[in-house]
Amino acid sequence: MNLMHGPQFAKSYVNEYLKLDIPLRIIDYRNGWNIDDITLPDPVDYFTHEPIAMDNWPTLITIAISTSKLERIGHDGPDPLYRVDYAMRTYIWVRAGGAEDATVMRDRLKMNLLYSACFTSIFGIFKVKIN
Repeated sequence: MNLMHGPQFAKSYVNEYLKLDIPLRIIDYRNGWNIDDITLPDPVDYFTHEPIAMDNWPTLITIAISTSKLERIGHDGPDPLYRVDYAMRTYIWVRAGGAEDATVMRDRLKMNLLYSACFTSIFGIFKVKIN
């Protein structure tokens, strides 16, 4: 019997993908934009829950916000198989010397996250919404 995984598995999958993808991509952006790791830092923490407190910056938090589709796609022996689409949201929390610096840092990190999200969406793994 195969058990359905559910949203906790989906958001963990997205989170692990981002952990592997973003640090490598950030190196390319730093080199292309000629900026340092203070201006565009690597995310320090990646969570799949909303923490009580954030002690490290930048932090990415991925949550499942909805289940948009549940479709029966066949059977595995007597058990039905389903394809489920989850809508994810990844928040980017940064800290900088001022509001403008924090906004620029967040926007640069969002550029990396947007590319990663498009990649996962193209291959039909998950639909990810960037906020």
